[in-house]
Amino acid sequence: MAAVSVTTIKTLFALSCNRCAYPGCEEALTDPSWGQVKADIAHIRGERDRSARYDPSMTDDERNSYANLLLLCPNHHRLVDRLDPAGHPVARMHEIKQRAEAACTHHDWAPEVALERFAMLAVAASDTAVEAQGSVERPRLVVTVGANHAIEVQNVGDGDAHDVTIEPVDEESAAATTLADIPPGRMSPGASWRAGFHTATFGHPGPHGVRVRWTGANGTAYDGEFPL
Repeated sequence: MAAVSVTTIKTLFALSCNRCAYPGCEEALTDPSWGQVKADIAHIRGERDRSARYDPSMTDDERNSYANLLLLCPNHHRLVDRLDPAGHPVARMHEIKQRAEAACTHHDWAPEVALERFAMLAVAASDTAVEAQGSVERPRLVVTVGANHAIEVQNVGDGDAHDVTIEPVDEESAAATTLADIPPGRMSPGASWRAGFHTATFGHPGPHGVRVRWTGANGTAYDGEFPL
């Protein structure tokens, strides 16, 4: 099954103004002090067979597209999908999405690097929920720029990350970053790695970014592109 792209989730966060989309709900989805997000990626037409509002005529890419998704707090996600799906048909779900996004007039409420981190955390939380029944552990890496321009890589998933590599996304980024020569062979859940430093200069103002690749314990390959 196709996965929701990080770019799509970033767009959802940007248009959320950090609030659950459900009418009248003021629940915050993120906070700088949190190590996770309180945001569920909800599907208007269900993600899989027997899900609420599932439409068998849709492709997996359509199900996981921006038009079919919205961000809800866990309580309201449970309401629309499990407790009262009959009271939340497709038309009402589309209306909830449209009204919430129309009400968000400050799309710059969080910087790009923060939106990237929120999106990766939301993906990690979604994977954990889906895989809980099968006890599958999956590593998820995110990149942030910390004190003294340090590039920090963190494993926010629940599985070990192996064969971690990092590289600039383009020549402009390469001119503004100094990356470690020897990456860690393994990053356990919660582990952090100082992967280098990022310093924008007058000659290379950006935008800049890095690409990180890693594998899970079962050999599954992952990658992510992160702005700096």
